This record gives sequence, structure tokens and C-alpha cells, in this order.
Amino acid sequence: MFVAHSPFWSACTDPAIGLDVSHWQGTSIDWRACVELGARWAVAKAWHGRGGLVSAAAQLAGARAALVPLVGVYAWMLPDQDLAAQVGAWCDPAADRGDLPLVIDFEEPGAMARGASLLARLEYAIEHVSDRLGQRPI
Repeated sequence: MFVAHSPFWSACTDPAIGLDVSHWQGTSIDWRACVELGARWAVAKAWHGRGGLVSAAAQLAGARAALVPLVGVYAWMLPDQDLAAQVGAWCDPAADRGDLPLVIDFEEPGAMARGASLLARLEYAIEHVSDRLGQRPI
């Protein structure tokens, strides 16, 4: 969990309950029940390597309406696909990014075996997102 300490983000030593949601959960999440159970944050998958997900905007709106304190988005980038295209599509200036730092989920079956080349591709994605949005993703 990360908490805001303007202008930086720092690790929180208190455990916090949160949710990582994607298109698999759809848009009918019972956010009020989540808040009642102690949810303090939620991140929604807004991009999946091959395209944006409409459900993320609705999920963020639902979380905010239920007063989830912190919301954000993440991209599941596919390291073996065109990273420039993925970064370009995900960095839509009109997109709602929420309150939390942007997150990149960078995985693909078998990709970890490539080590240094995979790390170089991740660094590419991080730098290009940072350049386009002025915010370094985690």
C-alpha cells in the first residue's frame, strides 16, 4: 500500500485492504460492501496489452461513489508485443488515472527466462510512460 505525502509517495507500514479489479469482475462490484469490509484503495486494469478496457472507468466511478479513499489504474503490458504502441495507447491524456501512482503489470508466460532483455524492455516502458505523463509508474 502507498499513501500520499506530497509531493512524494512512501510505503505505509500499516497493512491496508485494497482491491485489484479488472474486466473479469465487470462493473457490478458492490463497492459499498467493500468499504464496509475495510477497503482503503482500489486499482482497476485500464489496459491489457492489446487494448483499453471500458470497465476501468466504470469501476473507478463506482469506487469513488462508494467513497473508497484512494483509486488508481494499472496496465498489463505484454513484453513481447509492441511497447511503443502500448505506451502510446495507455497514455491517453483524457484518461482518468485516479489518485494512486500508475502501475505497470509486466508479465507474459515464459518471459521471465529472458532476464536482462526483459528488464531492458520494462525500463523502456517506464521511461516512456514517465516522459509522456510526467509521472513515474510503479
